[in-house]
Amino acid sequence: MLEKYELVQSINNEHNVYLVKNIQDNSFYVKKELSIFDINVYNYLSKNTFFGIPFIKELIASNDKLIVIEEYIGGQSLERALKTGRVFSEFETKKIAIRICEILNQFDTEYSIVHRDIKPSNIIIRNDGELFIIDFNTAKFINENKAKDTVLLGTEGYAAPEQYGFASSSVQTDIYAIGVLMKELLTGTNMLNDYYASPLKSVITKCTRLDPSDRYQNFNELIEDLSKHSTTRLKDLIPVGYRSRKPWKMVLSSMWYLFILWFSFSLKVDNTYGVKLFIIRLGMAVALISSTLFAGNYQNIHDNIPKIQEVNKVLKVIIIAILSILVCLSILIFFLITVSL
Repeated sequence: MLEKYELVQSINNEHNVYLVKNIQDNSFYVKKELSIFDINVYNYLSKNTFFGIPFIKELIASNDKLIVIEEYIGGQSLERALKTGRVFSEFETKKIAIRICEILNQFDTEYSIVHRDIKPSNIIIRNDGELFIIDFNTAKFINENKAKDTVLLGTEGYAAPEQYGFASSSVQTDIYAIGVLMKELLTGTNMLNDYYASPLKSVITKCTRLDPSDRYQNFNELIEDLSKHSTTRLKDLIPVGYRSRKPWKMVLSSMWYLFILWFSFSLKVDNTYGVKLFIIRLGMAVALISSTLFAGNYQNIHDNIPKIQEVNKVLKVIIIAILSILVCLSILIFFLITVSL
Protein backbone atom coordinates (compact mmCIF):
# COMPACT_ATOMS: atom_id res chain seq x y z
CA MET A 1 0.00 0.00 0.00
CA LEU A 2 2.90 2.33 0.69
CA GLU A 3 4.42 1.84 -2.77
CA LYS A 4 2.23 4.59 -4.21
CA TYR A 5 3.70 7.17 -1.80
CA GLU A 6 6.95 8.83 -2.84
CA LEU A 7 9.13 10.54 -0.20
CA VAL A 8 9.44 14.28 -0.85
CA GLN A 9 11.22 15.46 2.27
CA SER A 10 11.54 14.92 5.99
CA ILE A 11 9.39 17.15 8.20
CA ASN A 12 10.65 15.82 11.53
CA ASN A 13 13.29 13.07 11.50
CA GLU A 14 13.22 12.62 15.25
CA HIS A 15 9.51 11.80 15.24
CA ASN A 16 9.43 10.01 11.86
CA VAL A 17 7.23 12.53 10.10
CA TYR A 18 7.60 12.92 6.32
CA LEU A 19 6.04 14.76 3.41
CA VAL A 20 5.05 12.27 0.70
CA LYS A 21 3.42 12.42 -2.71
CA ASN A 22 0.86 10.00 -4.06
CA ILE A 23 2.30 9.08 -7.47
CA GLN A 24 -1.17 8.10 -8.71
CA ASP A 25 -2.81 11.51 -8.32
CA ASN A 26 0.21 13.76 -7.46
CA SER A 27 -1.39 14.90 -4.21
CA PHE A 28 0.68 15.55 -1.08
CA TYR A 29 0.22 13.92 2.31
CA VAL A 30 1.98 13.61 5.64
CA LYS A 31 3.27 10.18 6.59
CA LYS A 32 3.76 9.45 10.30
CA GLU A 33 5.30 6.37 11.84
CA LEU A 34 3.91 6.11 15.37
CA SER A 35 5.11 3.95 18.22
CA ILE A 36 2.77 5.61 20.75
CA PHE A 37 -0.89 5.67 19.74
CA ASP A 38 -4.40 4.53 20.53
CA ILE A 39 -5.65 2.56 17.53
CA ASN A 40 -9.27 3.10 18.60
CA VAL A 41 -8.81 6.87 18.45
CA TYR A 42 -7.25 6.73 14.99
CA ASN A 43 -9.93 4.37 13.68
CA TYR A 44 -12.58 6.77 14.94
CA LEU A 45 -10.84 9.80 13.39
CA SER A 46 -10.39 8.01 10.05
CA LYS A 47 -14.07 7.07 9.80
CA ASN A 48 -15.40 10.55 10.58
CA THR A 49 -14.87 14.06 9.25
CA PHE A 50 -14.05 16.95 11.56
CA PHE A 51 -13.25 20.58 10.81
CA GLY A 52 -9.88 21.81 11.98
CA ILE A 53 -8.33 18.33 11.97
CA PRO A 54 -6.36 16.81 9.04
CA PHE A 55 -8.36 14.01 7.43
CA ILE A 56 -6.78 10.58 7.57
CA LYS A 57 -6.25 8.96 4.18
CA GLU A 58 -4.93 5.59 5.33
CA LEU A 59 -3.97 3.64 8.46
CA ILE A 60 -1.46 0.83 8.17
CA ALA A 61 -0.69 -1.28 11.23
CA SER A 62 2.76 -2.87 11.24
CA ASN A 63 3.95 -4.89 14.26
CA ASP A 64 3.81 -2.48 17.21
CA LYS A 65 3.74 0.61 15.01
CA LEU A 66 1.08 2.54 13.14
CA ILE A 67 1.70 4.30 9.84
CA VAL A 68 -0.67 7.22 9.31
CA ILE A 69 -1.17 8.91 5.94
CA GLU A 70 -3.01 12.17 6.52
CA GLU A 71 -3.82 15.48 4.89
CA TYR A 72 -0.91 17.90 4.48
CA ILE A 73 -1.64 21.29 6.03
CA GLY A 74 0.52 23.99 4.45
CA GLY A 75 1.08 26.86 6.84
CA GLN A 76 2.91 27.88 9.99
CA SER A 77 2.79 26.40 13.48
CA LEU A 78 2.33 28.68 16.48
CA GLU A 79 5.68 27.38 17.71
CA ARG A 80 7.42 28.67 14.61
CA ALA A 81 5.68 32.04 14.94
CA LEU A 82 6.74 32.34 18.59
CA LYS A 83 10.34 31.45 17.73
CA THR A 84 10.51 34.53 15.48
CA GLY A 85 9.86 36.66 18.58
CA ARG A 86 6.25 37.35 17.73
CA VAL A 87 3.90 38.07 20.63
CA PHE A 88 0.16 37.80 19.98
CA SER A 89 -2.40 40.42 20.95
CA GLU A 90 -5.28 39.67 23.32
CA PHE A 91 -7.66 39.72 20.35
CA GLU A 92 -5.58 37.19 18.41
CA THR A 93 -5.06 35.00 21.46
CA LYS A 94 -8.75 34.93 22.26
CA LYS A 95 -9.61 34.10 18.65
CA ILE A 96 -7.12 31.21 18.59
CA ALA A 97 -8.29 29.82 21.94
CA ILE A 98 -11.95 29.92 20.93
CA ARG A 99 -11.20 28.13 17.67
CA ILE A 100 -9.26 25.39 19.47
CA CYS A 101 -12.21 24.95 21.83
CA GLU A 102 -14.63 24.72 18.89
CA ILE A 103 -12.52 22.03 17.22
CA LEU A 104 -12.11 19.94 20.39
CA ASN A 105 -15.77 20.45 21.27
CA GLN A 106 -16.67 18.22 18.32
CA PHE A 107 -15.61 15.29 20.52
CA ASP A 108 -17.90 16.24 23.40
CA THR A 109 -20.24 13.37 22.57
CA GLU A 110 -20.57 9.74 23.62
CA TYR A 111 -17.15 9.30 21.98
CA SER A 112 -15.37 12.03 23.92
CA ILE A 113 -11.66 12.29 23.07
CA VAL A 114 -9.02 14.20 25.02
CA HIS A 115 -6.03 15.34 22.92
CA ARG A 116 -3.54 15.53 25.85
CA ASP A 117 -0.85 17.40 23.93
CA ILE A 118 -2.16 20.87 23.06
CA LYS A 119 0.93 23.05 22.52
CA PRO A 120 2.23 25.59 19.94
CA SER A 121 3.89 22.98 17.69
CA ASN A 122 0.59 21.09 17.36
CA ILE A 123 -1.41 24.13 16.24
CA ILE A 124 -1.07 25.03 12.55
CA ILE A 125 -2.41 28.20 10.94
CA ARG A 126 -3.00 27.30 7.31
CA ASN A 127 -2.05 29.76 4.58
CA ASP A 128 -5.70 30.83 4.25
CA GLY A 129 -5.90 31.58 7.98
CA GLU A 130 -7.74 28.43 9.07
CA LEU A 131 -6.56 26.81 12.31
CA PHE A 132 -5.79 23.08 12.57
CA ILE A 133 -4.92 20.79 15.48
CA ILE A 134 -2.49 17.99 14.62
CA ASP A 135 -0.78 15.00 16.31
CA PHE A 136 -3.38 12.84 18.02
CA ASN A 137 -0.91 10.10 18.93
CA THR A 138 -1.29 10.80 22.67
CA ALA A 139 -5.08 11.23 22.44
CA LYS A 140 -7.43 8.81 24.16
CA PHE A 141 -11.11 8.25 24.82
CA ILE A 142 -12.23 9.65 28.15
CA ASN A 143 -12.93 6.97 30.73
CA GLU A 144 -14.66 8.44 33.78
CA ASN A 145 -14.39 5.10 35.62
CA LYS A 146 -10.58 5.26 35.74
CA ALA A 147 -8.99 6.90 38.76
CA LYS A 148 -5.85 7.84 36.83
CA ASP A 149 -4.12 7.38 33.48
CA THR A 150 -2.34 4.06 33.04
CA VAL A 151 0.19 5.61 30.64
CA LEU A 152 1.67 9.02 31.49
CA LEU A 153 1.92 11.13 28.34
CA GLY A 154 2.14 14.81 27.51
CA THR A 155 4.66 17.63 27.13
CA GLU A 156 6.30 19.22 30.14
CA GLY A 157 5.12 22.78 30.61
CA TYR A 158 1.76 22.10 28.95
CA ALA A 159 0.69 18.84 30.63
CA ALA A 160 -1.88 19.18 33.39
CA PRO A 161 -1.08 17.76 36.89
CA GLU A 162 -3.38 14.76 36.30
CA GLN A 163 -1.17 13.69 33.37
CA TYR A 164 1.54 12.92 35.93
CA GLY A 165 -0.61 10.24 37.53
CA PHE A 166 -2.71 12.26 39.96
CA ALA A 167 -6.01 11.63 38.16
CA SER A 168 -7.50 10.50 34.86
CA SER A 169 -7.30 12.79 31.83
CA SER A 170 -10.50 14.62 30.88
CA VAL A 171 -11.75 17.67 29.01
CA GLN A 172 -10.18 19.75 31.79
CA THR A 173 -6.77 18.37 30.78
CA ASP A 174 -7.01 20.06 27.38
CA ILE A 175 -8.48 23.18 28.98
CA TYR A 176 -5.38 23.41 31.21
CA ALA A 177 -3.12 23.23 28.13
CA ILE A 178 -5.20 25.89 26.35
CA GLY A 179 -4.63 28.18 29.34
CA VAL A 180 -0.86 27.63 29.17
CA LEU A 181 -0.95 28.22 25.41
CA MET A 182 -2.79 31.53 25.84
CA LYS A 183 -0.20 32.65 28.38
CA GLU A 184 2.62 31.83 25.95
CA LEU A 185 0.96 33.58 23.01
CA LEU A 186 0.54 36.75 25.09
CA THR A 187 3.98 36.84 26.72
CA GLY A 188 6.29 34.53 24.79
CA THR A 189 6.75 32.16 27.75
CA ASN A 190 4.67 29.32 29.17
CA MET A 191 5.77 30.03 32.75
CA LEU A 192 2.59 30.53 34.77
CA ASN A 193 4.07 32.08 37.91
CA ASP A 194 5.72 35.17 36.39
CA TYR A 195 4.09 38.61 36.39
CA TYR A 196 2.07 39.79 33.41
CA ALA A 197 -0.95 41.99 32.85
CA SER A 198 -3.75 41.03 30.49
CA PRO A 199 -7.56 41.17 30.29
CA LEU A 200 -7.37 37.39 29.77
CA LYS A 201 -5.38 36.71 32.94
CA SER A 202 -8.42 35.63 34.98
CA VAL A 203 -9.43 33.19 32.24
CA ILE A 204 -5.90 31.75 32.07
CA THR A 205 -5.79 31.42 35.86
CA LYS A 206 -9.05 29.45 35.93
CA CYS A 207 -7.93 27.23 33.04
CA THR A 208 -4.72 26.29 34.85
CA ARG A 209 -5.94 25.60 38.37
CA LEU A 210 -4.36 22.48 39.87
CA ASP A 211 -7.66 20.79 40.68
CA PRO A 212 -9.58 19.90 37.46
CA SER A 213 -12.88 20.56 39.23
CA ASP A 214 -11.86 24.20 39.70
CA ARG A 215 -11.30 24.71 35.97
CA TYR A 216 -13.92 25.30 33.29
CA GLN A 217 -16.00 22.13 33.13
CA ASN A 218 -16.41 22.10 29.37
CA PHE A 219 -15.34 23.99 26.26
CA ASN A 220 -18.64 25.88 26.01
CA GLU A 221 -18.01 27.47 29.43
CA LEU A 222 -14.55 28.57 28.34
CA ILE A 223 -15.83 29.93 25.02
CA GLU A 224 -18.57 31.86 26.82
CA ASP A 225 -16.14 33.42 29.29
CA LEU A 226 -13.64 34.32 26.55
CA SER A 227 -16.42 35.94 24.52
CA LYS A 228 -17.43 38.11 27.48
CA HIS A 229 -13.92 39.48 27.96
CA SER A 230 -13.30 42.69 26.09
CA THR A 231 -9.91 42.56 24.42
CA THR A 232 -8.89 45.98 23.22
CA ARG A 233 -7.04 46.20 19.91
CA LEU A 234 -5.40 49.55 20.68
CA LYS A 235 -2.04 47.79 21.03
CA ASP A 236 -2.48 46.45 17.51
CA LEU A 237 -2.64 50.05 16.23
CA ILE A 238 0.82 50.96 17.52
CA PRO A 239 2.99 51.84 14.48
CA VAL A 240 5.98 49.82 13.33
CA GLY A 241 9.03 50.57 15.46
CA TYR A 242 7.17 51.17 18.73
CA ARG A 243 5.61 47.77 19.39
CA SER A 244 8.65 46.28 21.14
CA ARG A 245 9.03 49.42 23.31
CA LYS A 246 12.80 49.22 22.96
CA PRO A 247 14.23 52.76 23.25
CA TRP A 248 16.70 52.49 20.38
CA LYS A 249 14.03 51.21 18.02
CA MET A 250 11.63 53.95 19.06
CA VAL A 251 14.28 56.65 18.52
CA LEU A 252 15.22 55.35 15.06
CA SER A 253 11.56 54.99 14.11
CA SER A 254 10.76 58.52 15.23
CA MET A 255 13.66 59.85 13.16
CA TRP A 256 12.46 57.86 10.13
CA TYR A 257 8.84 59.07 10.40
CA LEU A 258 10.03 62.68 10.86
CA PHE A 259 12.27 62.30 7.80
CA ILE A 260 9.31 61.07 5.75
CA LEU A 261 7.23 64.07 6.79
CA TRP A 262 10.08 66.52 6.14
CA PHE A 263 10.91 65.00 2.75
CA SER A 264 7.28 64.75 1.64
CA PHE A 265 6.10 68.22 2.66
CA SER A 266 9.22 69.98 1.39
CA LEU A 267 8.83 68.31 -2.01
CA LYS A 268 8.71 70.69 -4.97
CA VAL A 269 7.08 69.93 -8.31
CA ASP A 270 7.58 72.17 -11.37
CA ASN A 271 4.57 74.34 -12.21
CA THR A 272 2.52 72.86 -9.38
CA TYR A 273 1.26 74.96 -6.49
CA GLY A 274 -1.48 75.32 -3.90
CA VAL A 275 -3.92 72.46 -3.36
CA LYS A 276 -2.43 70.24 -6.07
CA LEU A 277 1.04 70.48 -4.58
CA PHE A 278 -0.34 69.72 -1.11
CA ILE A 279 -2.14 66.61 -2.43
CA ILE A 280 1.05 65.36 -4.09
CA ARG A 281 3.02 65.96 -0.89
CA LEU A 282 0.33 64.22 1.16
CA GLY A 283 0.37 61.32 -1.30
CA MET A 284 4.13 60.96 -0.94
CA ALA A 285 3.85 60.88 2.87
CA VAL A 286 1.00 58.34 2.80
CA ALA A 287 2.86 56.19 0.27
CA LEU A 288 6.13 56.11 2.25
CA ILE A 289 4.43 55.51 5.60
CA SER A 290 2.23 52.76 4.12
CA SER A 291 5.27 51.11 2.60
CA THR A 292 7.03 51.25 5.97
CA LEU A 293 4.05 49.71 7.76
CA PHE A 294 3.82 46.95 5.17
CA ALA A 295 7.52 46.16 5.38
CA GLY A 296 7.29 46.05 9.18
CA ASN A 297 4.39 43.56 9.12
CA TYR A 298 1.87 46.00 10.60
CA GLN A 299 -1.27 44.15 11.80
CA ASN A 300 0.52 40.92 10.74
CA ILE A 301 -0.27 41.73 7.13
CA HIS A 302 2.42 39.33 5.91
CA ASP A 303 0.19 36.44 7.02
CA ASN A 304 -2.08 37.30 4.08
CA ILE A 305 0.66 36.72 1.51
CA PRO A 306 0.13 33.19 0.09
CA LYS A 307 2.88 30.70 1.04
CA ILE A 308 5.14 33.47 2.41
CA GLN A 309 5.89 31.39 5.54
CA GLU A 310 7.11 28.47 3.43
CA VAL A 311 9.97 30.27 1.65
CA ASN A 312 13.47 30.77 3.06
CA LYS A 313 14.36 33.98 4.90
CA VAL A 314 16.36 35.58 2.06
CA LEU A 315 13.61 35.07 -0.50
CA LYS A 316 11.03 36.26 2.03
CA VAL A 317 12.94 39.54 2.53
CA ILE A 318 13.19 40.03 -1.25
CA ILE A 319 9.46 39.38 -1.77
CA ILE A 320 8.45 41.75 1.04
CA ALA A 321 10.85 44.45 -0.24
CA ILE A 322 9.37 44.23 -3.76
CA LEU A 323 5.80 44.29 -2.44
CA SER A 324 6.63 47.27 -0.21
CA ILE A 325 7.90 49.21 -3.23
CA LEU A 326 4.77 48.28 -5.18
CA VAL A 327 2.59 49.49 -2.28
CA CYS A 328 4.45 52.82 -2.28
CA LEU A 329 4.21 53.26 -6.06
CA SER A 330 0.54 52.26 -6.19
CA ILE A 331 -0.50 54.83 -3.60
CA LEU A 332 1.64 57.56 -5.17
CA ILE A 333 0.17 56.87 -8.62
CA PHE A 334 -3.32 57.04 -7.14
CA PHE A 335 -2.66 60.53 -5.72
CA LEU A 336 -1.05 61.69 -8.99
CA ILE A 337 -4.09 60.51 -10.97
CA THR A 338 -6.37 62.28 -8.48
CA VAL A 339 -4.47 65.54 -8.99
CA SER A 340 -4.61 65.26 -12.78
CA LEU A 341 -8.40 64.85 -12.88
